Amino acid sequence: FSLFSQITMTNCIDILSPGKSCRKTQKLVRFLEKFIHKYGVDAEIHVITDLKIMLTYRTWILPAVFVNGKPVARGYQPSEENLFKNLKQNNRKR
Repeated sequence: FSLFSQITMTNCIDILSPGKSCRKTQKLVRFLEKFIHKYGVDAEIHVITDLKIMLTYRTWILPAVFVNGKPVARGYQPSEENLFKNLKQNNRKR
């Protein structure tokens, strides 16, 4: 479960990344920011590069996207449909 989502009522989108300069990570961040803006989703994006925190997610494929602590994509960009499935129901406007 995401460390960040425990202290906030919004949806938490965590991206596990080898580094913030990773091109795939940068592409994911842009995609997710557009998704949040397009649908008015109440969500925060966190890029996690700390190895100790990443180990709690139990994945070795990076970058990986987790929504509210659930894996959504590992090594690729998630679909909008898959993101919607994992968002908290009361925080999304479709």
